[in-house]
Amino acid sequence: MASQYRSRMVGGASVCGGLFALAASAAWAGPPFVTDDAEPVEYKHYEAVLASEQTGTTGGHNTTNLLELNYGLAPDLQVSTSFSYVIDSPAGQGTQTGPGDVMFGAKYRIVQETEDLPMVAIYPSVIAPTGNGNKGLGNGGAQYFL
Repeated sequence: MASQYRSRMVGGASVCGGLFALAASAAWAGPPFVTDDAEPVEYKHYEAVLASEQTGTTGGHNTTNLLELNYGLAPDLQVSTSFSYVIDSPAGQGTQTGPGDVMFGAKYRIVQETEDLPMVAIYPSVIAPTGNGNKGLGNGGAQYFL
């Protein structure tokens, strides 16, 4: 009796695992949302963030490596800059590498979190076209974000 129960448990787990794997392979994510937490770096403190983003399509692949530096310039105010190094490999073409665009921004906390209110901040930024857009290493123009 115990072996029949154990056999059904293992069989059921296998079926559930298989269904989960099928569902996961068919899952789609939404648009590429850009989010950040509302809390700025503490006053007179800094942080450094290393990140890498890879994109692969039938048209080739691209890797962007980032160094982001943040500093608490004043209470509730963080200034930021990000430097990138890009590796762009379009399908059927040579690989281009070099510095990418540079981002400058400032995060200001408007509302401090309380039991009744969430923390709220604004983070305007600009991306300066320092990367070579003709080689796929940058946007080729400035971008502005609120």
